[in-house]
Formats: sequence, C-alpha cells, structure tokens
Amino acid sequence: MAGRQIVAKGFGQFDPANYHLKAELSTTAPGTYNKLFIVIKTRSQYVTPFAFYRKHLSENSVYTPAYDVRAYLKWPVNAGIESILRKSTTINILINAEHTPDTVITNIDMKNITSTITKRAVTSRICYATYKNINLTISATHSILRTNKLTISTDKSRLQPYLNYTFSHTKGSFQVTDIGKILLAFQLYWISHFDNTHCFIQSVDLNGIATLHLANPFLEAVSPTKYRPSISLQDSMKPLTLIKMTHFFINPNRQKALGSYSKIGLAFTRIIDYRFHTNSNVFHMNIANLIFALQSFAEGIAENELKKQHRKSKNEIIKSIEKAIQLIQFSGDINDNVKKFYNKPTNTVYHLLTRPTFNQSLNIALEKLGIRIENHKTMLKVIQKARQQVVHSEGYDVEFLLSILTSTVSQIEIGEKDPKTKFVRIDGQLEKLYILLREMIIRYFDNYGN
Repeated sequence: MAGRQIVAKGFGQFDPANYHLKAELSTTAPGTYNKLFIVIKTRSQYVTPFAFYRKHLSENSVYTPAYDVRAYLKWPVNAGIESILRKSTTINILINAEHTPDTVITNIDMKNITSTITKRAVTSRICYATYKNINLTISATHSILRTNKLTISTDKSRLQPYLNYTFSHTKGSFQVTDIGKILLAFQLYWISHFDNTHCFIQSVDLNGIATLHLANPFLEAVSPTKYRPSISLQDSMKPLTLIKMTHFFINPNRQKALGSYSKIGLAFTRIIDYRFHTNSNVFHMNIANLIFALQSFAEGIAENELKKQHRKSKNEIIKSIEKAIQLIQFSGDINDNVKKFYNKPTNTVYHLLTRPTFNQSLNIALEKLGIRIENHKTMLKVIQKARQQVVHSEGYDVEFLLSILTSTVSQIEIGEKDPKTKFVRIDGQLEKLYILLREMIIRYFDNYGN
C-alpha cells in the first residue's frame, strides 16, 4: 500500500508474540515508491509494522519480505484499510505512574457493582504546555484491576494509576508517521529528566484511529534494580521540554537543522538507540554510537553558529575563492592533477573552507550551550583517541577501547577463543561522555527557539 493505492497483493502472517512478519506479495501496480505500508488483514483487525519502505516493484514480480519489527500498528477492519491514513487532532501516550494508594473498595450486590476510589485517582490535569501550535496536556488517570472472582461481598481490587500525555494541534493535525516522531521525543525526554526512573508505556493511541504496539514497551532505568520506581506526581513533569522536543522531531516547517535526519537529530537517535535498544555484539560499535552522537551534535550546533557569523563575509570569501581558482587554473607552474583537484564549484570550496574540525565544533557547541569544556577535558581527550580508532578506522587497540567501556565485556566477544576467559569489568570514560551528552540535550532544549 502506497498513499491510498494498493500496489501489491498476496498473503502473509504476523506473529505478535515474537514481532516477526512474513509475506508473499505479487505486484499489481509496478513502479518505484518512497513509502510503502505492508498491511495484513486478520478477521477483525488490520496489522502493519510501523515502518515505511522505499521499494521498486517490477511488473509481475513477487516481493517476499520476512523480518523482525520493533513496533506495529493495529486498527479495526470495519474502519477500512485507508483509515490509517486519516489525519488526527490528538495522539496519546499512557504510562504507568505512582500517584494513589494501591487499593480501591468494590461493593457488590444483587443488582450492581460500585467502587469507592481515592479522589486523587480520578482524571485530572496536572500540567500543560504549548509551543508553536503544538500542545501537551499531562493528566492523572487510572484503571481498576480486579483479580478475584466477584461474589456478593466487599472485594478489594487493585488500582492501577497512569499518566496520560495528550499531544494536540492548534492549527493542524497529526499524520500516522507523527506517532514515531512523538515516541522519539518521549524517549529523549525520559533520558533527559527521568533516566533513573523506570517507565512502562501502556499504550500509544492515534485518537482512536489506530494503536501502536511496541516490541519492548519498557524504558528501563539507567541502573535497573528489582524494584522499579515509576514516575510520581511529586516529580516535575517538564512539559515545555517535551513539547519542544516534539516540535523538533515533527519539524512542521521542514527546516534542515531540525528533524530526525538533521545532524542534531541523528545525534539524538543514536543516544536513544544506545540507551534503550539492544547493544551490538561487536562491542566497539556501542562505543561508536555515542562518539558519532557527540560528533553530530557538536557539528550541528557549530555549523548553525558559523552560518550566522559568515553571513556578512560570505560574498567576500566567495570572491576570494573564485580569484584563487582562476590563479591556479592559469598558472603554468602547477601540475595538471593539482589543477584538477582544485577545479571544484565555488560553493563546494566555500563549504569545505568554512566547515569546522571536530575540535572546533566541540568548542563552539559547548560554549553555545554554556558548558565549560575544562570540566570534561580528560574524558574528551580519551574519546578523541577512541574516535580516531572507531570513526576513522585507524586500527583497533582492544585494551584501550575496553578501558573506556562502562559495562561488563567478555573477552570472548572480542576475539579470545579460550572459554575459561573471565569477564572484564572496567568503568571508564564512556559513562562520562553519556552524562555530558545528557547535559547537552537539556541545555539545547532550554535554549530551543531562542
């Protein structure tokens, strides 16, 4: 399905327990499509993995996708297959919370069942924020979980409290793709302000049109324990930060500096991936995730700052570049290969000339965010060395890379074949880099839009 057109038909199955999809589809409308939905119809529901695919479908071809998915969308068959494409005014994220006692008294008689609950448990708005026509309301709500068989008596049931995050548009509406963007914003929000608190996402709902089901609905605390503390009403909810993050990822005006595909957006998605998704078996790739995040984050901020600084001098620099290229081309003392190397469009040379190095980007970014680089110099020196190995592939020094890890790593995973090899635990610089990135995120959104 692409847009409102069905471009291939067939059969398939989706295993909701293991989040695995398998299908066999025959092309009905050949062509190249930027966005494809694969929808499976059951007796009562439509199901689709929450992902888009760029695909060329040849005439009379058969497409056989088979893969694991992180999330899927579900909506009723009687709503129609196209209902998923309808725009919505609200999106809701419901999470477990702590804001009431854990019991509710239920009275059962011959005619009806009545429950007496604590007044704080009823739905009530806690806080509200708005930013550029996107609104957020956070409210307390609950459900009653009855575990015993109902008899004519007084029965104690369990009260499950929740927090409901409702996102709405003042002058527009949400598309189905916005669910994923809001979920990214929510994960980044959790990293920034509730990293030591456990979160269970009960549901994600597109205003009754469809619900999103996650393979892993848990946002584990950074140091998970057997006791999992949930967010409480006593906590500061930071609604303005969350709505700014939502605006960043939705990027309604399609600005190059915003959105998940911008440099800063790529940094955010790498941090989220490092924090909540399964780590790579290739241990140095976990290091690379955070190092790439730091590089993208710093470059994104620095390039925006330098653009402002170079606005007045851009024409002067371009004229100088044009003059330099002409001198090189007309000089008889310069090798032809050197001339060819410098024979580039003026704008290309300008961007290469004004692009900052990694260290320049980092200095500009931290100064812009009001973070003292002196407090992080030792760690950044180590990370720079790791960056040269991991990012630029200058050869891996395994002992050095191990020294900056924050988690237990088996030497077997990095090439040792001796099954008696013990686990090595080294708490090093990577945790400090993660802490710096969290601080950068918070400072960035404190100044967002200024």
